[in-house]
Amino acid sequence: MNQHLRAGAMTAGMIAIVLATTAFFYFLSTVVTADMVPMIVIGLGITSCTFLIYTVFLAQIRYEDSLKRMVDKK
Repeated sequence: MNQHLRAGAMTAGMIAIVLATTAFFYFLSTVVTADMVPMIVIGLGITSCTFLIYTVFLAQIRYEDSLKRMVDKK
């Protein structure tokens, strides 16, 4: 693909992302009330913390497994 076409496609993609994000937040503002915002933030925070804990445990398990493989190779 030509460099000009790739740059144009990437620009069009970025514009599409911006427009989709704007439309999403506009739609969200019509559905979500001010009373719902704290619960949404709390839910996102709990979800993020849970995902981070999962990621740390997964990294630990992968590290231990790779260490076992390294020791078994010798």
